[in-house]
Amino acid sequence: MVKSYRIWIHGVNIIPEFTKEYTGDDNGLRLNRTAFGAVVRQRKGTNNWFHLAIPTLTTIRDTHPLSTDAYLRFRINTGAVIRRIAVSLIRREADNIVYSQFWNSGEITISGQKTEYHIDFKDHLVGGPLVISTQVYFEADDGEIRFLGAGGRFKA
Repeated sequence: MVKSYRIWIHGVNIIPEFTKEYTGDDNGLRLNRTAFGAVVRQRKGTNNWFHLAIPTLTTIRDTHPLSTDAYLRFRINTGAVIRRIAVSLIRREADNIVYSQFWNSGEITISGQKTEYHIDFKDHLVGGPLVISTQVYFEADDGEIRFLGAGGRFKA
């Protein structure tokens, strides 16, 4: 009998990719982690990638679960736009660690809503550590996104 398991992570675990410390440029990134998720603001006319690592099941009852889909919960106002969402996997091949992006939304426009975005990759079942990445463009001075959480479903 195949069982399905869902695992979630809280939005406070969000990691921005482009920070002043990393790039040397001040994009105005403001990140406030709260009990209700991570609130992100950034200077008008800038964009950034934000990453959430999904806790991944490795073994259940001597089987290796495979990921079937993922979820991203967020609230974004009309001053910010999600342009792309991607899911990546890190796996070991022989003595190498391999990073691969296996799902990509393509160019999208999500703004002014609170939602749970469902990512279905049942046609491409994977095993290993997952990361959900979100590209956000800040169109206005008040542009804001609140990352509430993310998760994945695994079948064993």
